[in-house]
Amino acid sequence: ASSLTIAEPASFGFLGNSSANSGAINIQGSTLKFKQGQTLDVVASNIDVKNNAVLYVPAGEIRMVATQGDSSVSLQKIGNNNLPLLSYSPSVTNAGNITLDSSQATGYIFSDTTGNGGGRLALWGKNIVLKDSGVYADNSGALNSDMTKGIKIQSNLLSLDNSIMTSNALGNGKSGDITIDAEKLDIVNGSRISSAAFALGQTGNVNVTSQQLMIDRQGSTQATGIRTYAGDSSGNA
Repeated sequence: ASSLTIAEPASFGFLGNSSANSGAINIQGSTLKFKQGQTLDVVASNIDVKNNAVLYVPAGEIRMVATQGDSSVSLQKIGNNNLPLLSYSPSVTNAGNITLDSSQATGYIFSDTTGNGGGRLALWGKNIVLKDSGVYADNSGALNSDMTKGIKIQSNLLSLDNSIMTSNALGNGKSGDITIDAEKLDIVNGSRISSAAFALGQTGNVNVTSQQLMIDRQGSTQATGIRTYAGDSSGNA
């Protein structure tokens, strides 16, 4: 039988400092798939994506913004119909954390906007941590990615541990750029930030601005670092 409870709003976590009102978003082991060209927009105080979760928006956009305190996040699209990141830099006082972490050693979290013409991934937060995870904005078709596609990250710390971040040209079109602005960037344990051409396409640029950079393979058998290259193709890197 159904029941109806009447109580003060705070009892349901809508007010006050309850865990239900913390402003955090947790995506645990779920698969979120969208139609081509759609947008997934996640804005919260902290964002956790864990346990083999999959976020898939083919040739679309994923925006994640972890903001704290009094702030305003625009829903007005700009450029090529994309959502903007915040106009100011994240700090310890105004930003929260974004964590992509798979608890299974063989599992990967996929945040994927791959499609014809490429997709866009935009992340803004204090600490952005990828562990056993994959983030992809690859171009799988013949359409060239424009300057609004690819991956854009603003953070205090960006950490990749056994994780991959790519904007590859899988077909004949050019891939988007990867642009990272982080005070500290750690790439360890077989992690890679890369743009590669595997067909007749052309790679995008990889632009990194950081005051402190650490690259450490830590015994992994996988290549670790930042690179652009032409794979088994006649494309241009």
